[in-house]
Amino acid sequence: MTETKKIFITGIAGFLGSHLADHLLAEGHRVVGCDNLSGGYRDNVPAGAEFHEVDCLDLSALTEITEGVDIFYHCAASAYEGLSVFSPFLVSQNTHGSTIAALSAAISRGVSRFVFCSSMARYGAQTVPFTEGMLPSPEDPYAIAKVAAEASVRNLCQTHGVEWVIAVPHNIIGARQKYDDPYRNVASIMINLMLQGRQPIIYGDGEQKRCFSFVGDVVAPLAKLGFQGNVVGELINVGPDEEFVTINDLARIIAELLDFKRDYDRNAPLEDVLPGIVSSSPKRYARLGLRDLGDQMWERMRQTRQGYWQGQAYARLPRPTMTPRKAFQTLMAGHAEKVPLEEMAGRTVGVGVIPYPPGIPVVMPGEDVGPSDGPWLTYLRLLQEWGETFPGFTKEVEGTEEQDGKYHVYCLRH
Repeated sequence: MTETKKIFITGIAGFLGSHLADHLLAEGHRVVGCDNLSGGYRDNVPAGAEFHEVDCLDLSALTEITEGVDIFYHCAASAYEGLSVFSPFLVSQNTHGSTIAALSAAISRGVSRFVFCSSMARYGAQTVPFTEGMLPSPEDPYAIAKVAAEASVRNLCQTHGVEWVIAVPHNIIGARQKYDDPYRNVASIMINLMLQGRQPIIYGDGEQKRCFSFVGDVVAPLAKLGFQGNVVGELINVGPDEEFVTINDLARIIAELLDFKRDYDRNAPLEDVLPGIVSSSPKRYARLGLRDLGDQMWERMRQTRQGYWQGQAYARLPRPTMTPRKAFQTLMAGHAEKVPLEEMAGRTVGVGVIPYPPGIPVVMPGEDVGPSDGPWLTYLRLLQEWGETFPGFTKEVEGTEEQDGKYHVYCLRH
């Protein structure tokens, strides 16, 4: 169990900062944060967090509100890459300058670890996929400010004995993204224009490729960077490096989803919008509308706390009983058996178990899945029950085999 900490987040009313606060509060930590509300909304701040409307550049106020902080996450920045060539002073001040102020406050308060959120803009126009070993190649004032901020984090934290980690997220998308910002968040810009009945402008041929990360998939590893010992002094990319999408495809997907939203709003009959699902399970879905089904799914997630258990499953590390290589050798030697999920408590798995999304292993070969009410089996059980409750919407979980709707996993014999 992770020890409860007092954690400070700059930009807590923003997109990433507010989701990070949600996650850390769910883990039982005390969360404090600040935001000047230039790029965020007060409504984004979780109810359990202590909020201060303070600009990061106000060093005196920032130092005052960070008393007793153990871990400092610096998420705030003026992430206006396109605007930065026209307003370099504003963007640099609120990106590099704010980082200097955050570091100064953190060091003076004796925080144990400083986690800095950088940007993929640091890599410039280098060939994808971007890797941590690439040298920075910034191409605009915003990217230059982020790279300068990274150097300041390394220098000041090493000088003053503060643990540091630099996170480099991909393009993040999801709820709470600032939809009225004309300079960033391409998905939100497209959604905003389409909802107004206006055509988004796509520059070039639209075949330029990007990787996008759902905010929930970014927050879980970001939270770990504040606690794990093997990440100190590292720069770590956070996001996929193989699920590319063109800007043309992004526009098409958003348009299709907005059509789905219109069908939801009018509660269109499922046999019209999802005929294959209805024909495969007519008794389950007969006479249901799309909004009816959506409401049932949302209520199921709320009652079972599926999001919470997903966070718990990834926030903790299972106990290894042997190396993955040894587990594979044992599996190949035939010393394994297929075990149903309800009988897996305390067993060591011979395969990795990977739910999609997010495509991250819950347990690795050679790890003990823990007790039946532990986070790993509870999360997997909720995914199994989801498929039973909503046939046709079964979750893909690599490493499992389904028999009559029940998950079975190869476990090593005792």
